Amino acid sequence: MKRVGWVLLGPRTVASARLQGYLIIDWMNARTGWRADILHRPPAHYSSEISRRRLLDAILRLIWLRPHLVVFQKVAGRNAKLLMALARRLGSRVVFVDCDKRDGYDFAPQVDVFVCPSQGMARDIAQQTGRDPVVIEDPAEFGISWSRSATPEEHRPFRGVWVGSTFNFEEFRTFMQEVEQQSGPVAQIDTISNHPEATRWWRLEDFPKIFEDYAFSVLPLPDRDYNAIKSSNRVVMCMAAGIPVVAQDHPAYRSVIRHDENGLLFGDAAEFRDNIDRLRNPALRTRLSRQALDDISRSHTLDIIGWQWLDLFERTLAVPGDTAKAASEAKA
Repeated sequence: MKRVGWVLLGPRTVASARLQGYLIIDWMNARTGWRADILHRPPAHYSSEISRRRLLDAILRLIWLRPHLVVFQKVAGRNAKLLMALARRLGSRVVFVDCDKRDGYDFAPQVDVFVCPSQGMARDIAQQTGRDPVVIEDPAEFGISWSRSATPEEHRPFRGVWVGSTFNFEEFRTFMQEVEQQSGPVAQIDTISNHPEATRWWRLEDFPKIFEDYAFSVLPLPDRDYNAIKSSNRVVMCMAAGIPVVAQDHPAYRSVIRHDENGLLFGDAAEFRDNIDRLRNPALRTRLSRQALDDISRSHTLDIIGWQWLDLFERTLAVPGDTAKAASEAKA
């Protein structure tokens, strides 16, 4: 049996740890031939560093389990680098997963392969390390929800929803203020977030059923440097829930949304308003949501993404020699 050890950024409530860790771990352990074990996870919130006390626990688990590969999910602090070095000395291959902009990858020589969920992120890593990451998009984290179709769209109140973290809340509020300053109120759009001023508090157990309360979802993405590397996971989450999506015309969103077929894209505030107005038509909402469900069920299910991870692991183990060292020397 082949083993993979995971070093996670946070508990299951942290989105990236869930998408790039727990979901894949659960999926792998339901299959024969592979075993996934957690070497480290913070007890409460997320952390890119491993405490000294927990480092010892991770080292003992690493030595005991001797995994064929160790996946570091955004964890790259000083103690994490020590764990990377030990894993390589023990013969494990090191995989590093990232999804946020990072200034510097001084640990790149310890990594056999980089993984990220978007082409924008891949370009950023390649520019900084001289290495070509493998792009594996995030799965539809709450599965494919067909239950929404049980309520006809004409019976659903016309209100929208934005879902995001406290870090993006002010950006969204600024965007909506700009839209309303240009042309007045658009429609009622609730917010679901861990921001104290959100309409509804974000709770993992509420998803995906919470989307049934809304007629559409909105996903603006301001033109910022750090947004260039964003992935499609929030769009995929909404599409998989069967809720029509109005999203920024961004490369990651264009990778899954075909305008006017399975969702709507906008470039500016005027187009955003026009798309919201179009969605007042229940027939359009029904058509878009059904096509989105069909598309995501063919591209972003956990089963589809899980097999991509296994294929990556198999290919990484099949490459002979010290691939990270060779890549580092080639760059130099």
